[in-house]
Amino acid sequence: MSYNFLRIFVFLTLVFEIALSQTGGEIIERLKKKYASVDDAVVKFEQKVKYGVSKFEQSFSGTLYFKKKNKYRIETEEQVVVTDGNTSWLYSKVNKQVIIDRYKEDQNAVSPDKFLFSISDEYIPVVLKVEKVDNKKVYIVKLTPRNENSAIESAKIWVVDGDWDVTKVEITDVNGTVTTYDVKSVKLNSGVKDDVFKFVVPPSVKVVDLR
Repeated sequence: MSYNFLRIFVFLTLVFEIALSQTGGEIIERLKKKYASVDDAVVKFEQKVKYGVSKFEQSFSGTLYFKKKNKYRIETEEQVVVTDGNTSWLYSKVNKQVIIDRYKEDQNAVSPDKFLFSISDEYIPVVLKVEKVDNKKVYIVKLTPRNENSAIESAKIWVVDGDWDVTKVEITDVNGTVTTYDVKSVKLNSGVKDDVFKFVVPPSVKVVDLR
């Protein structure tokens, strides 16, 4: 078998496998159906950021606490973002400053909770390819915003066939910055308390209240 024929064979095999698999829209609907029954979640993740202009890279770990009705808390080594659905807190550990504001739902926000639990119809989903990971079929789905003015250029999600877990999220913004979340563990419906979504300002921290 010649090298060129082998390449064509591999390509056609991949195309055929994708054709027999779920479409992007079907995968998103399965995700919505699964997470419709999720009231709360705790997600451990590794975050990597590669900035588009400077090419500077950062890596750190984080934890996402999520609860329905716009409640979430994202903790990383550098900052804490909290909202209870009415008030939002952004705490910078480096600057020792917390910004308090009224909660505003931002469709352009780049956050792991949006792509793990609340992917909306504002994205066009397309299956890019199918991989085998630990003997499981994993779909890589590209999400393109329908809104041309979105701050997000595109996103990719890695979804496991059958249990429909999202194991990885990659988001590219309009400035070329690529943010990747590798999901390490997920606990669903563990009874996260509401006080997790309130922020207690540490002592000696500057408060900027924009309410």
